[in-house]
Amino acid sequence: MTIHEKHKSEDILERVKEVLDKKEDKDTK
Repeated sequence: MTIHEKHKSEDILERVKEVLDKKEDKDTK
C-alpha cells in the first residue's frame, strides 16, 4: 500500500466517523 492510498483510506474513515457521529446526535435528540 502506498502512502497516498493509506492517506486516502484514513480520510474515508474520518468521514465515516463524522457521519456516524451526526447520526447518533439525531438519535439522542
